[in-house]
Amino acid sequence: MKELYSSLIIDIVKSKSYSIENRNQIQQLLSNTIDVLNQLFCDQMIRPVDFSAGDEIQGLFASPESAYMYYRLVSLILHPVKIRAGIGTGSWDIQLADKGTTGQDGTVYHYARHAIKNTDAGEGYPVLMFTNTYSDRIINAVIGSASAIAATQSTYQNHLMLLLEFMFPVMADLEQYLPHSLPSFVADLLRRKSEFNHIFERIDKELPLDRANYLLNYTSHFNDAHKEDTFFITSGRQRGASIILADILGISRQSIDKTIKASNIFTARNMAIAAIQELHHKRQEE
Repeated sequence: MKELYSSLIIDIVKSKSYSIENRNQIQQLLSNTIDVLNQLFCDQMIRPVDFSAGDEIQGLFASPESAYMYYRLVSLILHPVKIRAGIGTGSWDIQLADKGTTGQDGTVYHYARHAIKNTDAGEGYPVLMFTNTYSDRIINAVIGSASAIAATQSTYQNHLMLLLEFMFPVMADLEQYLPHSLPSFVADLLRRKSEFNHIFERIDKELPLDRANYLLNYTSHFNDAHKEDTFFITSGRQRGASIILADILGISRQSIDKTIKASNIFTARNMAIAAIQELHHKRQEE
């Protein structure tokens, strides 16, 4: 039986509808984002994510969980810019050691291309995963719903969710890359993300990520989703999260709680955890 890999393809939705100025800003933030995420996911990638054509990026991962988590972080960082993504899991048949991801071939790439092409046809599915098995239907319903929730969030809500994603990673493997406090290159990306929103959306009030530098010296608290043993998922609602965010941002815990509830942040995180756990369980059975 051939070893299975996962390919991720992402591109910007209706990129040509943006002005040249905005397209440059989007492209720069996307470039900064993959530079940082390639460092965080370095042990989980077979071929680093890189630009493959225009504003399209592509990479090869050891597991579908990692590919999905990478997409999830890209979508949160680029918000409110809409992206679409295809994740394919299959064989890596043509392996060229001296070439990047675009120089490779196999069903893993064909499946990812098939998935991203169908995001246009699948209403409410900005991301689709194709493994050519029945479980695709269930996984796509879950990750599609999680993405739909995140897409409706305001910029302020999006910033809070992004802070939670880095401080309480929903994927346990990321813990080794974010020990004790956020690395400076992650804090720098969050600062760039905040600047992007101020310029791109013409926002003139303070946003949560304007205080991202505080995170450099703040201890991380990792999510314990991988240890959860209940028959339903609750670890997306990280205990004490609102208190920690209130301390960092200098605002009331009640305000944080209200924002988190209104934007369904914990629901979206539970869905992401469900998808990651199901994908991991499926791989263990293969």
